[in-house]
This record gives sequence, C-alpha cells and structure tokens, in this order.
Amino acid sequence: MTATPVAVIRGTIPPPAPAEIARYLGYGFHVPEGVDADLIRSVADELHGVLDCRACHVRAPLTPLDGGETGLACGPLRLATPRLLRHLDGCVEAIVFVATIGLAADRLLARYKTLSPARAVVLQAAGAAAIEAWCDRLCADWATALAAEKLAVRSRYSPGYAQWPLAEAQRAIFGWLDPPRHVGVTLTDAALMVPTKSVSALVPVERG
Repeated sequence: MTATPVAVIRGTIPPPAPAEIARYLGYGFHVPEGVDADLIRSVADELHGVLDCRACHVRAPLTPLDGGETGLACGPLRLATPRLLRHLDGCVEAIVFVATIGLAADRLLARYKTLSPARAVVLQAAGAAAIEAWCDRLCADWATALAAEKLAVRSRYSPGYAQWPLAEAQRAIFGWLDPPRHVGVTLTDAALMVPTKSVSALVPVERG
C-alpha cells in the first residue's frame, strides 16, 4: 500500500502511421508502395480495431537516497546508475508509469504467426509503433498539464536502458503501481511484460 495515489487512464490513438510501421520494418525513411503499402495499411487498420490503450501512473518527488549512498529515490525506486542520474540532474519529481495497448494485439499476432507469417511481421511492427504512439500521447498530455504549474518533462527512461537494472526496476515499479490490477499488465519471472506491447518508464519533471 502506498500513500501516493495510482491514477488510471484509458484513451485512444489513431491507427499506426504507415511511415512509422515501415520504419520498424527496417525501411528507414522509405515508405513502401504497391502490395507492401496495402498490407501495411490493412494491418494498421486491423490492429486499430482491437487496441485497448490503458496506463497507470504515479507522480512522486525525487529525493536523495538514505544512508549517504549516491543516487535518488522515487517512491520504492533506487536510481543510482550514472547515465540515469545525469538524465535526472536538476529534476524535482518524476512520473512513473506502465502503459499497454492491450492483450488483443498479442492474440492477433499469435493467430497470424500460424495463418500468415508475413502479416505477423507487419503486425509486430505496427504494435511497436502503436505502443510508442500511446506513450508519446501520455507524455504530451502530462507536459501540457504540468506547464500550468510551471513544470516541464524530459524524455522518458525505461528499465533495462543504459544500465538501469531491468529486473530490479520492473519489480519495484510493479510492486508500487500494481499494473495487473489497474491495467491488466503482468510481469514474467524474467521481468518481461505481458501483454508484450507494454512499456514501463520514468518521466523526469523539472522546473520550467
């Protein structure tokens, strides 16, 4: 149980942009044409029909670690890796969140791995584009809300990135936010999230 309330959000996003799906497929800045373009658009529309965009989050202060250790605490999170601390330098708070586009996307992917491997590959890319778009939407909304308090957000930072220990951070976040109850996201023994198109992250907040 935590004194910091966990907020839950449900929202919508447009269908994943074909250019973003193409980028995840390795096309770079080139957008395919013809049959490939038709497949990308078809998959984007089908995925959009099953999206269930949800997120849970807390907003908490950043404070020095107890006991003279170098680093910061944010709720139960211990933030001590040098690159993460550089990213947090000068920040006063953080938003910690878990976001997902829902389990139906995983079910659709499992279906097409058997029925149409080519469609499954495109669906994998579309799912990656969709969860990124949902996280971008959340961060943009928080930036707008915090601007009224003369605060600003920095780019989000996820467990496993740049030496932030994946398992330790994931378990602390899940113990704090309880995503299985709030948004239906669970954690495997290997600290991976289910549904697979889910993201956990910390968004630093600084004075504007």
